[in-house]
Amino acid sequence: MTFKFSTMRWVTTLVGAQMLCGIIWVLGPLLDLLEGSAARFGVIAAVLLVWAVTNLLLDWLRMRQENALTAGVVGDAGEEACHGCCPAIPGRRCRAKRRRGWGGGGGGVVGQRRAGGRV
Repeated sequence: MTFKFSTMRWVTTLVGAQMLCGIIWVLGPLLDLLEGSAARFGVIAAVLLVWAVTNLLLDWLRMRQENALTAGVVGDAGEEACHGCCPAIPGRRCRAKRRRGWGGGGGGVVGQRRAGGRV
């Protein structure tokens, strides 16, 4: 999906850049500054350079964002997985792993009441 979206953006913006270059080429001689063909070629080259750099920058930013999202979903292999019970605080351990119930066995439930009404 990302490749398709990225390709679609490149093609549609290229069409817009080509239209702008055509307008510069046709209407350029009306301006004294763009009367010569070398000056128009220079401006057209600058437009195409800005188009390419902008699209590359957008692709790079999107790739960084997707990699950060993927790393956030997958998580680090060294960290213990949280059960979704903890607030999103970096470095905080999962509450479900700290409170295991009676006697330290692994069968307890988070928030399970012990004898005497204490949690």
